[in-house]
Amino acid sequence: LSSGVNQTTVQFYPLNTTDTGVYNCSVNVSASGHQYVDTSTAVSSYITSIIVKALPAPQVTITPSGSSTAGSPYNLTCTVIVVNGLLVVPQVMWFKNGTSVIGENGISLTQGMVSANTMTLSLQFNALKTSNGGQYSCIANILLPSISIPNLYNTSSARVIVQIPPPLVATA
Repeated sequence: LSSGVNQTTVQFYPLNTTDTGVYNCSVNVSASGHQYVDTSTAVSSYITSIIVKALPAPQVTITPSGSSTAGSPYNLTCTVIVVNGLLVVPQVMWFKNGTSVIGENGISLTQGMVSANTMTLSLQFNALKTSNGGQYSCIANILLPSISIPNLYNTSSARVIVQIPPPLVATA
């Protein structure tokens, strides 16, 4: 709570769902030794309600595209949808068998914004190798350091099974 000339501010840090409630501001005015207290509920500017809602976790889906045959290009696209009006871009990460895929040889990452509340992060395999097979997970995390609300992350997984084409047999 901080006060200034003709102004008082209530600041919540960190903001919690338990801060939900009705807040009443009373004005005390003193004149010629008489004190007047205005706690009128008829003036809406003196009473306000604050409702703190928990943010929903982001929606996360993975869409594969391309051939899963060794040597072929292949993509895994992670689509993340967050609540409209969220001013924070979620942190999106890819993992293979529980280990980050950043810096893996032959894999590139491409990030895109589809709309104000939808983004994508794609894993692009130039040419699939048998070593690329495994369980891939995309995790989206919303980091809001000034708001104490748990469970603002979600994950989706996809298994990549690299198919090895049959050998070509030359006939004479």
